[in-house]
Amino acid sequence: MIEEWRYTPERLEERRFCLGALMFFEVTIDKDAYYFCHEYTESGNCKALVDEFHEKGQTYLWQQIKDAYDTWKYERSAS
Repeated sequence: MIEEWRYTPERLEERRFCLGALMFFEVTIDKDAYYFCHEYTESGNCKALVDEFHEKGQTYLWQQIKDAYDTWKYERSAS
């Protein structure tokens, strides 16, 4: 069986972490939010934040994800 990278426990944990950050800031969890989390996880950015979680604290890291989401949304709307 070919294992799909998106469904490994690590990638699922990263997407859950990313979605949790958006929920913390009361972002509507819709198709865009899921797509952002997929892209953010695929890029490897979320893995780095999950790895830092224990050192820097949840709110600091979630703010980074929220800022990246806001930038992503702005860039999508501008194009």
